[in-house]
Amino acid sequence: FNQCYNNAIDAVEKKALALNISLFRDSDTITFAPLRDGKTLNDEQFTQLPQQERDAFHQQVEELEEFMADLLLELILWIKEQPSNRGERRLERMRKLGV
Repeated sequence: FNQCYNNAIDAVEKKALALNISLFRDSDTITFAPLRDGKTLNDEQFTQLPQQERDAFHQQVEELEEFMADLLLELILWIKEQPSNRGERRLERMRKLGV
């Protein structure tokens, strides 16, 4: 499961980087930040961007979040379809975690 989860997040990160967006992983949190010239913008730099660019960033993050949700749903369905009850136990743990 962990490898499949990491692969899903890697796919999201690859898509984010193509949009000049950086993905950060914390223990249980994923966040996004805009990139300019290969560097992550901090909050102050972000607020100095034109409103149109900020709006575009927020729209792209929404699309990335939807993409991630779709991938994780597929992962849950795959686990549920596994023949062993280990998959059911993993699914139950994921539900408890809110995944």
